[in-house]
Amino acid sequence: MSDTLLTIQNIKKRKDFLYISDNGASVVTPAFVVKCALPVRKFHQGERSVPCENGVRVGYVVRKKIGNAVTRSFVRRRLREMVRADIPFNGEAGYDYVVIARSYSVKRDFGKMRKEFVSALKQLASEMKSAAAGKETSTER
Repeated sequence: MSDTLLTIQNIKKRKDFLYISDNGASVVTPAFVVKCALPVRKFHQGERSVPCENGVRVGYVVRKKIGNAVTRSFVRRRLREMVRADIPFNGEAGYDYVVIARSYSVKRDFGKMRKEFVSALKQLASEMKSAAAGKETSTER
């Protein structure tokens, strides 16, 4: 976890969402799924957005099965507020995150969602660090 506050940028390009989905670690909670990946890849002009070095990039997914447009907007606002409040203190700089809403996120208590999000961030940080350590030991052999 970082000692300074992190800036938050939005992920908007589909290729970034697909990269995180394919190459990242994930944590499932009753209200949402959080996926995280370190953007170690080559960037071509216009192909994907450039990673944020002194902050994090976050994408939000709220599918149509969550509800109508009003409900989806409500859930998206809740996810954005949760991320805005907790990622600057508990996120890892340079990582990309995707938060995927589940149907329970409509009625879930917001305080519980925030606690689950913080614990998911901590779990993802430990998973990503152990994965990075595993890659380092496998390249040394």
